[in-house]
Amino acid sequence: MLDSLNLYLISRNYGIHLLINRMREPTGYSTFQGWKRLQANLLDIAAYDFQTRTLGPGVRTAIWVNGCCFACKGCIAAEWISPGQKNWVQIDSLVDKIIGLKEVDGLTLSGGEPMLQATGLLNLIRQVRLHREINVICFTGFTVDELKFTPPSNEIQDFLSEIDLLIDGRYQFELNDDRGLRGSNNQQFHHLSNKLKHIDFELYPRKIEVSVNSDYVLVKGVPTKHGLSAINRALQKLG
Repeated sequence: MLDSLNLYLISRNYGIHLLINRMREPTGYSTFQGWKRLQANLLDIAAYDFQTRTLGPGVRTAIWVNGCCFACKGCIAAEWISPGQKNWVQIDSLVDKIIGLKEVDGLTLSGGEPMLQATGLLNLIRQVRLHREINVICFTGFTVDELKFTPPSNEIQDFLSEIDLLIDGRYQFELNDDRGLRGSNNQQFHHLSNKLKHIDFELYPRKIEVSVNSDYVLVKGVPTKHGLSAINRALQKLG
């Protein structure tokens, strides 16, 4: 979901620079069963980072999906609202990479809106857990009640059963209080398992990592408002 404020991409011309190569549109999925196979085996991804320490405890793989059904004021990744990017990535390749990194003990999902790709993300989590246990944090613009009573797909409850910490609700710019692992204080932390209950995410320090390339600057994490302004000023000086 775009309103979590957890990924900030700034290119030199102040646009969005996607960090993965586009694949050709998959073919052979014209039937309903074929489409379900597509959903289970491919993800439409905006960006990923296989090793970050900013979006939860320990070393984590972070995945941001394309496509969102919300348009929150102050959204920092508006380029990812439309699902039209179609940066298809095979789930098997993501699983192989994650399990090959022994130091990774967590997975953080955001976007975009993860609930719109619940089938593929569910498959990803289950495949990784066949090899080793990880904890899973997921940001969503949906509220828990919406997911319970009016879920966007039939796979939502199974997906939720694999999530350890759910951070829910639309981002509200006016309620960004610079506290915790969330974008605004209307968003709630829901522990769907006991794995991360020992951590106070309400007071979790906001921190960022910065990756610099000749074409883009990637800031990962939940930045403070002051930190985000400082980054913008630094980029403006760079021209």
